[in-house]
Amino acid sequence: MSRGEFLLYQTEDAQTLIQVRFEQGGLWLTQQQLADLFQSTPQNITQHIRAIYQTGELREEATCKPYLQVRQEIGRQVSRSLKHYNLEMVLAIGHRVPSRVEKDFEDAIAKPVKQLEKGRKKSLPGKSKGGAHGEEA
Repeated sequence: MSRGEFLLYQTEDAQTLIQVRFEQGGLWLTQQQLADLFQSTPQNITQHIRAIYQTGELREEATCKPYLQVRQEIGRQVSRSLKHYNLEMVLAIGHRVPSRVEKDFEDAIAKPVKQLEKGRKKSLPGKSKGGAHGEEA
């Protein structure tokens, strides 16, 4: 798997800390991370994602990507492919979930990530490299 960077985001109330994946020129969160971010449930996030795709607001091919996750479960390592959603989806969900978190997240993470994406597109078209915060994914 390619090298990726991880950004940490903590909600203003310090109740939630999320490790956000930044890879291949974009930000990626799992359904559980989205639920944590918006202080909601995974089921609620799923409903919003389905509605966004059904209305054609966003396309799954453009906003969803599987990443292999390796976890320790009951004394053994288990590999699972988990869907991750990009910044466009995060913001689309944020407009639907009644929460101040979306505004805080956009100010703290989304705007800087958009600037980073623009800078990378100018210097490294189509490629992403791990930086000072890079970790093996």
